[in-house]
Amino acid sequence: MAPRAVWSATDDGTLIATLGDQKANGRMTSNSSWHSDAWVAAEKALEDSEKASGGAKKTSSSCHHRWTNLKKEWNIVKNLRGMSGMGWDQEKGVVTASDDVWDKLLEAHPNYRKWRTASFPHYDLMDDLVNGTVATGQTAFHPSAPPPPTTNTATQHDTQPSSEGEDNNHEESPAAPAPTPLKRRVSALENDLSASSRKKKKISPAAEGMSSMATAIMHLGDRLGGPANASPERRREAIQLILKDGELDSDDEVDAFQLIRQDSRVADTVLAITPKAKRSRYIRVELSNARTGN
Repeated sequence: MAPRAVWSATDDGTLIATLGDQKANGRMTSNSSWHSDAWVAAEKALEDSEKASGGAKKTSSSCHHRWTNLKKEWNIVKNLRGMSGMGWDQEKGVVTASDDVWDKLLEAHPNYRKWRTASFPHYDLMDDLVNGTVATGQTAFHPSAPPPPTTNTATQHDTQPSSEGEDNNHEESPAAPAPTPLKRRVSALENDLSASSRKKKKISPAAEGMSSMATAIMHLGDRLGGPANASPERRREAIQLILKDGELDSDDEVDAFQLIRQDSRVADTVLAITPKAKRSRYIRVELSNARTGN
């Protein structure tokens, strides 16, 4: 049996970010399909990723297949989030409900069992990219009713790249346990804060200097940059740079991707800071501020 491509949460983030860039460049068709060039770009973006994830090299074909599966999972999670009695934990990226609601749901639809504990950390990024392109079906939950649709009709129209002799089913994705809450993840920056300064929400002189430098860089970007600086291309470049640096753990990487998605100035600042150590320190400052609500 041929080896399968193995997909980590980081690999999924790279694939989604690359397709976002391809959509901005007009490589998504009016019926939400993708031009073959989009899959070539995805393969290039994920080149050598198998050295970290293991498994086979990720090709255009396996990228297409992974995207199809991600859309199906996104659609399932979207439907679950809309069911009566169900909620969403933004920090953990998991569907939430009382034990009673889960028990009734799983009694009627045991195929949803994995989503009681599994996370889907890229939900917002996926939602930005594909929202409105797939059918979500009825969202109200009735334990005796059939489950909402979990297939994606748009998937059938995606442009299929050449198979390159590869079985499209050759894919493995490690189980993704729910990440720890943001507020429980202690960043390296917090070591710079004294007990008294934490109570007053003041940062150390070193951290304050980093914040001032970041502010100056963002102001410079506001003066020199135009709409292009806030483009998906800038966000993709920032995400790729963070992945290349390899200074953050997986949870921090995902949180950094969320910050970049929400505020393009973070992407501009990441790209403007040349020393890797200072760049990573700036990201941790931003993550710390986001986690404490500063």
